[in-house]
Amino acid sequence: MTGVGGDGRLRIVLTIHHFLDRATGAPGITLALAQEYERLGHDVEVIGFDGLHLRDERLCRIAFPAYVAGRLRVLQHAAPIASPKRCSSTSRAIDPARTRGGGPSSIASWMRAIVNVATATCSP
Repeated sequence: MTGVGGDGRLRIVLTIHHFLDRATGAPGITLALAQEYERLGHDVEVIGFDGLHLRDERLCRIAFPAYVAGRLRVLQHAAPIASPKRCSSTSRAIDPARTRGGGPSSIASWMRAIVNVATATCSP
């Protein structure tokens, strides 16, 4: 998450060490999560292997951490990054392991909880 505006909107960054493909497991869920955050009115950026412009997945795995760090540095200039270290209660409150059922209503409830906790506990 990269900041809480005065209007309650969050700038959210989701990272995933895969190519972004809606038809696959973790990338598909990550993209659906980003779409739901956007529907709730937040600004979302998803960072995956696609931004590396490499075709070899092994090279992507090696380069990805540095790529994410670079993107976060660029985003940091636009707005301060609120991390779990600055928002200590956030990581406990949004533990995905506590989400039961896994269906769309569970995901939506979990996302609302994330937004509520981040808005209440994180300062820009």
